[in-house]
Amino acid sequence: MEDKEVLRYVINGFELIPAKQGFSGAYVTKNGKATSHLANEINARIEANFPHSNIRTRFERNYKTINFYRK
Repeated sequence: MEDKEVLRYVINGFELIPAKQGFSGAYVTKNGKATSHLANEINARIEANFPHSNIRTRFERNYKTINFYRK
Protein backbone atom coordinates (compact mmCIF):
# COMPACT_ATOMS: atom_id res chain seq x y z
CA MET A 1 0.00 0.00 0.00
CA GLU A 2 1.30 3.44 -0.86
CA ASP A 3 2.10 6.14 1.66
CA LYS A 4 -0.69 8.36 0.34
CA GLU A 5 -3.26 5.68 1.05
CA VAL A 6 -1.96 5.18 4.59
CA LEU A 7 -2.08 8.94 5.21
CA ARG A 8 -5.61 9.16 3.83
CA TYR A 9 -6.69 6.24 6.03
CA VAL A 10 -5.27 7.86 9.16
CA ILE A 11 -6.45 11.41 8.44
CA ASN A 12 -10.01 10.30 7.63
CA GLY A 13 -10.16 7.65 10.36
CA PHE A 14 -9.02 9.94 13.16
CA GLU A 15 -10.76 13.01 11.67
CA LEU A 16 -7.60 15.11 11.56
CA ILE A 17 -7.51 18.57 9.98
CA PRO A 18 -4.49 20.63 8.86
CA ALA A 19 -3.07 22.84 11.61
CA LYS A 20 -3.00 26.60 11.18
CA GLN A 21 0.33 26.84 12.96
CA GLY A 22 3.40 24.65 13.06
CA PHE A 23 5.26 22.89 10.29
CA SER A 24 3.77 21.94 6.95
CA GLY A 25 2.05 18.61 7.15
CA ALA A 26 1.00 19.22 10.75
CA TYR A 27 -2.46 18.10 11.84
CA VAL A 28 -4.76 18.59 14.82
CA THR A 29 -8.07 17.03 15.78
CA LYS A 30 -11.39 18.71 15.01
CA ASN A 31 -11.50 20.22 18.49
CA GLY A 32 -7.99 21.60 17.95
CA LYS A 33 -6.18 19.41 20.45
CA ALA A 34 -3.67 16.69 19.72
CA THR A 35 -1.90 14.66 22.40
CA SER A 36 1.09 12.36 22.61
CA HIS A 37 -1.34 9.55 23.46
CA LEU A 38 -3.13 10.14 20.16
CA ALA A 39 0.17 9.98 18.26
CA ASN A 40 0.99 6.66 19.96
CA GLU A 41 -2.47 5.31 19.15
CA ILE A 42 -2.11 6.30 15.49
CA ASN A 43 1.32 4.62 15.29
CA ALA A 44 -0.08 1.44 16.82
CA ARG A 45 -2.96 1.41 14.33
CA ILE A 46 -0.56 1.94 11.39
CA GLU A 47 1.71 -0.89 12.59
CA ALA A 48 -1.26 -3.24 13.04
CA ASN A 49 -2.99 -2.51 9.72
CA PHE A 50 0.01 -1.64 7.51
CA PRO A 51 3.04 -3.53 8.86
CA HIS A 52 5.23 -2.69 5.85
CA SER A 53 4.52 1.04 5.91
CA ASN A 54 7.28 3.46 6.89
CA ILE A 55 4.84 6.23 7.85
CA ARG A 56 4.78 7.19 11.54
CA THR A 57 3.59 10.14 13.59
CA ARG A 58 5.29 12.35 16.12
CA PHE A 59 3.67 14.73 18.61
CA GLU A 60 5.05 18.29 18.41
CA ARG A 61 4.83 19.68 21.96
CA ASN A 62 5.39 23.35 21.11
CA TYR A 63 2.48 23.61 18.68
CA LYS A 64 0.49 20.61 19.99
CA THR A 65 0.23 19.05 16.54
CA ILE A 66 0.66 15.60 15.02
CA ASN A 67 3.38 15.42 12.35
CA PHE A 68 3.87 12.58 9.89
CA TYR A 69 7.32 11.31 8.91
CA ARG A 70 9.00 8.33 7.29
CA LYS A 71 11.09 6.15 9.54
